[in-house]
Amino acid sequence: MRGNFKIFCLSGLLIIFSSNTAGQTCRGRCGDVLEKCSCHATCMSLMSCCADYNQSCFQVMPHSSSMLGGKALRILGLDLHPHGQLLCRFKGEILRDGFVDAEGRAYCISPLLYETGWIPFDVSTDGIKFDRSAQYFSVHPSKADPAYKVTLVNATQWQYYGTPNVAGRLEFTWNSFLISAEKVNIELWGYREFKAKEETNASAFLEAELRYLYSLGRNLTNTGAFSFIPEPKEDYSDWELGNIRITASSNLEGARDVQGLWSGGHVLAWHLEQAFRENSEAWAHNKCLKWDVLEENLPNFLNELIDCPCTLAQARADTGRFHTDYSCDIERGSVCTYHPGCVHCVRAIHASPIHGSGQQCCYDSTGALVLTGDSVGGSTPDRAHDWGSPPYVKPPRVPGYSHWLYDVMSFYYCCLWSPHCHIYLKHRPSSGCQNYRPPRAGVVLGDPHFITFDGLRYTFNGKGEYYLVSSPEKGLSVQARTEQVKRKNGTLTKATRLSSVAMKQDASDVIEVRVAGAHLQVLRNQNILAFTEQRWMDLYGVYVFSPSPGNVTVIFSSGVGVEVCLYEGTMAVTVLLPEEFYNHTQGLLGSMNSDPSDDLTIQLGEVISSADATLEEIFTFGASWNISKNSSLFTYDSEHLLDMYNIPPSHDPTFVPAFSLPESLDDPLVAEMLTMCYGEGAQFCKYDTLTTRDLTVGNATLKAYQKHQALLHALKPVVSCGWLPTPRNGRKNGTDYLQGSTLSFACNKGYIMYGSAERTCLGDGTWTGDQPSCITECYTANGEDYRGFQNQTSLHGGKPCLFWNETFQHPYNTLKYPNGEGGLGSHNYCRNPDGDVQPWCYIADHEDGIYWRYCDIPTCQMPGNLGCFRDSGDPPTLTGASETSNKLTIQNCISFCRKQRYKLAGMESGYACFCGNDVDLQKRGESPSMECNHVCFGDHTQPCGGDGWVIIFSTRVGACGGNYTSPSGVIYSPDFPDKYGAGRVCYWTIQVPGSSAILFNFTFFDISDQTDMVELLDGYTNQVVARFDWRSPPRELVNITGDFVILYFYSDRTNQAQGFALLYQALRSQDTRTIESEGALQSQDTRTIASEGDDEDENEDVSSTAGPQLAGGVTEKSNGTTNGRSSQILYVITSSPGKPEHNMPVWTIYALAALLILTVIAMVAKLLLHVTVKSPNIPTVSGSDTCSQSTASSEPWIILYRPSTISLFKKKLKNHHGDLSPLVGN
Repeated sequence: MRGNFKIFCLSGLLIIFSSNTAGQTCRGRCGDVLEKCSCHATCMSLMSCCADYNQSCFQVMPHSSSMLGGKALRILGLDLHPHGQLLCRFKGEILRDGFVDAEGRAYCISPLLYETGWIPFDVSTDGIKFDRSAQYFSVHPSKADPAYKVTLVNATQWQYYGTPNVAGRLEFTWNSFLISAEKVNIELWGYREFKAKEETNASAFLEAELRYLYSLGRNLTNTGAFSFIPEPKEDYSDWELGNIRITASSNLEGARDVQGLWSGGHVLAWHLEQAFRENSEAWAHNKCLKWDVLEENLPNFLNELIDCPCTLAQARADTGRFHTDYSCDIERGSVCTYHPGCVHCVRAIHASPIHGSGQQCCYDSTGALVLTGDSVGGSTPDRAHDWGSPPYVKPPRVPGYSHWLYDVMSFYYCCLWSPHCHIYLKHRPSSGCQNYRPPRAGVVLGDPHFITFDGLRYTFNGKGEYYLVSSPEKGLSVQARTEQVKRKNGTLTKATRLSSVAMKQDASDVIEVRVAGAHLQVLRNQNILAFTEQRWMDLYGVYVFSPSPGNVTVIFSSGVGVEVCLYEGTMAVTVLLPEEFYNHTQGLLGSMNSDPSDDLTIQLGEVISSADATLEEIFTFGASWNISKNSSLFTYDSEHLLDMYNIPPSHDPTFVPAFSLPESLDDPLVAEMLTMCYGEGAQFCKYDTLTTRDLTVGNATLKAYQKHQALLHALKPVVSCGWLPTPRNGRKNGTDYLQGSTLSFACNKGYIMYGSAERTCLGDGTWTGDQPSCITECYTANGEDYRGFQNQTSLHGGKPCLFWNETFQHPYNTLKYPNGEGGLGSHNYCRNPDGDVQPWCYIADHEDGIYWRYCDIPTCQMPGNLGCFRDSGDPPTLTGASETSNKLTIQNCISFCRKQRYKLAGMESGYACFCGNDVDLQKRGESPSMECNHVCFGDHTQPCGGDGWVIIFSTRVGACGGNYTSPSGVIYSPDFPDKYGAGRVCYWTIQVPGSSAILFNFTFFDISDQTDMVELLDGYTNQVVARFDWRSPPRELVNITGDFVILYFYSDRTNQAQGFALLYQALRSQDTRTIESEGALQSQDTRTIASEGDDEDENEDVSSTAGPQLAGGVTEKSNGTTNGRSSQILYVITSSPGKPEHNMPVWTIYALAALLILTVIAMVAKLLLHVTVKSPNIPTVSGSDTCSQSTASSEPWIILYRPSTISLFKKKLKNHHGDLSPLVGN
């Protein structure tokens, strides 16, 4: 019977094959087992194939092709007449002509597809029956054989073509012998994703299309190289992504699925419209803004992505969930074009379940995760996974191309072609690693030794087929086959080792990896997979990666990874399980529950104590995990496997191993063994050396053990406290956010720290201290928003302030105002919670009833302030027009003088406005005095000069338009520093002849309405170069090539905001090569703002050699739209207010006399009161108390004249003796 039939079990099905195969055919039956013969792949080794198996179930060579197609696949074993007919049908629906060469060899051309994986196809030789079949492997274009690619020479020139200083001839090459023709056509194909149906929410109806656009050349000699000078293609400019294809000239232009070579997908910068070449930055910025709007309307994909591993070691060890991103590979020299500063990146292998999105994680040379919050080269997630995701075909799951459209094109728009990467990073922020949990690892190595997921170590030398891991709840089964160890002399030992491992999860393909001589052999559903052309294969529910013949990694969609390595002919298997398998595993690698005591649980549920288990009990435990015949995942495709494993029981009860071996000192092998086997893993090394009588086997076991220990070390959990931002107007030292790391913070010059200067990551995942902020130490207006740290009335011998949480006997304390109102808290810093004229605090050692004092803190000078000047009155400091008003403010004085066409506006004594020109200041010179802090009668929060002192402003501040010709200047929004008015339409021209570029730096930007905007236009073409609004504020310097720029501002009639302040500087050609991205417009002089320009009513140009002079604190770029109070306006820090002169004009004496009468009346009223209280209400954001403000009857008012101001405010519970002018008295 043995001579006539073959009997074996194939995946649990008992099959009897007759050696007589006559009369049965494999036509249309490939993969089936017939009655008398087999059409299954195992029939070759079992010698049971039907007679026409090779002609019906054929193989192809090569067996892989780029998914772009165009590769000739030779059908092995099918010989036809040279003029015979051949039709190829792919996936049962794509019908294409094949061809037969002169020798009768049949070929099919791989078609253009939008998917990867094994593609079935069948052929017909009569045009009717498609009864012969095969399959080929469709691969991601980037993983295709490079010999079949068109190579773009100087890729940087291709991707930047049309941007400044990038032009000339473009060149590409190809292997000419792969095109069997003397003449070729060179074509451009474009890729897009479009709506196949018009729907309101049509993402489900997107279609992918790679389409022929036009030819770069026809009937050209097939030399293997071509160069050309690209011309803009207006009609095709919407096609921004595509490929170059080369085919024989005998093919029609744009013919699909003909033999040809493809370039990689790339950005078609070289054929974009003329507008791109004229101003690529503005063109790209406009595209970036449109993408920004698109992203806002797409679903959020970030919350379904897995977190990145915290360290590079974890990222490279977690092979079940992450794989090397070949665009930034430490093994290939770390050429990280899109992630500067990084040395290695990995991608999450599995796309997110809902949106098909991908995670990318990048690391620096220290192994730390790089985040976009710290670097533009940081880790960025992808809306579309680069490798695509099942079921492929439809966007956004098309391999490669969907990722280019959703994630790479936008990077070109915002980061490479224009300096607006902050827009890109806003939608692609790094995820961090706070929620990352490394997998658990178990291993089988040597003869064989086991280390469970919980760390238990034991040896089991059973012979048979067993469960390594069984998880019915998760649908996972990993099975191992062992064989008896054979020594070099051919004798068998009483020990076993792994010979094969098979695995499957849910409905995935079955993958088996087995030892085949000196390499590993991989089978997919019992078919041998060849890794001669590809190292990576996308299969059904599983991926297989084989970087070398002795190394295979199997990756399931759940994140399970199985690594199989060959050490000196002995297999070692490592299983990596994510935390979702916690409490859901059993088998020889134990129960993954962090408790090694129950790892020796037999299949029936009995637990053998691991603490005192005997070797025999451990053997009994291992034997209990033998597989059943109907659950086997193994392939039995030889007489040996049938006889040894398929027919006998899955555990050989007759085989009894040697549980221990003696170490005789007389044995010469022992001495060498003891020299080699020491340290951790020595017991495994010794056992295998003595068992096999081979030192190389023992050494291989030791290496496998050491590799596993290194893996466990790399996967050691670490704690991350999460990213901390750099404070605005400050610096951060350090980017390590893991346990034990300390970050330090510092503020820029002119700012002080509020919060913690150092923060340390604790073991519970939290940071010590508070988030730091950098704020200016001066106070603005009346200091109501002052949040500095001065805690005494003066830094020069002043009184210490009381803590606000200890002043319960006073009206202002944290008990009454517990939520931080007015800046109160558990501190003793000066504050102004009641809207007084400047910050103050309570003090302890009062005299004459004084228990509070003002704090001597510098005020912040307003923009456009040119200084405080003495006014002798004959002649006046400013010699132009003048007016007086009891409603005087800085703004209405500036407006008055601007309308009179004066360059300067000055305020004096709180009510007088004077106008003048630059010549007035040139005669006088600036005075160092700071006696200009009398409040304006129209706004008690503003300084309007003093008695005999005039505070002078430039009228260019707040002008609606002007003409600028100086090399540098400052421009403010209309009505600045007030909020800009409604319905403003303003133009400023900046024209500096001879300059090669003009650099713009928005040092302040606050536009809160979605229709208000600021634009920079080319002065000659009126084309918009840059546009900013509340959604997209300027975040970096704007460098515009040319010498003529128009600044345009528009506001609608709602939601006005503070506006903007802009520094510009014209650059000569040599300057443009030395611009630094930070501090290019910083000034050293903190006193002068010389912004040259005129109001739009003036026609004359003005020029000046004086440049913009702003303090370091005002050159900070905005990190977003600012909707703050006056402290966020540009200010220059000055010294503290000085004491007044007493030689006051006559009018002031009369006024003070009147005030004295009112004060006496108020004091008489005071005598009638037994208790004087201060209003407990925190004032409104206006910060100013007025006589018309409602107040309780028990709250008397006083009129107070103090050295720097006249103010009306509610009386505090105090005596004003120390603050009254001696002219008024008590």
